[in-house]
Amino acid sequence: MLRLVELRLAVGAFRLGPISAELAAGESLGVLGPSGSGKTKLIEAIAGVIPTAGGAIWLAGQDVTAAPPEARGIGWVPQQALVFPHLTVARNLSFAAAAGAGPSAGDEPSLRGLAARLGLAELLPRPAASLSGGEQQRLALARALYRRPRLLLLDEPFSAMDPAARAAAEALLAEALRRGVALIRTAHAAADLAGCARRIELA
Repeated sequence: MLRLVELRLAVGAFRLGPISAELAAGESLGVLGPSGSGKTKLIEAIAGVIPTAGGAIWLAGQDVTAAPPEARGIGWVPQQALVFPHLTVARNLSFAAAAGAGPSAGDEPSLRGLAARLGLAELLPRPAASLSGGEQQRLALARALYRRPRLLLLDEPFSAMDPAARAAAEALLAEALRRGVALIRTAHAAADLAGCARRIELA
């Protein structure tokens, strides 16, 4: 599914790599490291948000190193959730339905069903700007999951979630893995990556 070949990053004075790794469909990869080690930069490079300084990113047998983010079929949940603050939760979710293929009828829970499982159903009329950090993370996760990405990138997605919200999110991610979605998640603590089949440690 995903193959990183001698990947190098250079952002200002920061340098990372070379990094090589492989991730199969339905498999999870953990990226562990302290603040400033490059976890977020690595996720952003795979997502296509920042350019690479060398090496290659292969996804589903294609070299996507220079491909724009929208051409990669990736779901991305950044640490600071990207939501449209002036729009309601419902309108934020509707962008996922409009932008992505989404599930076919009877194949997956509806977008509102995902919202309900993540505790967002009662928040649908509220502006996204009024949500807490954990609620915004849940909203970003619902949008990313609904678009049925082949690869899901999670940059410390549970840092602001309470235990109940995290349990609901973990259950949805387990279902995504069983459907064959590949998953990468970052964390500061090894315990947060206990379920990952593979791991990369950044110094």
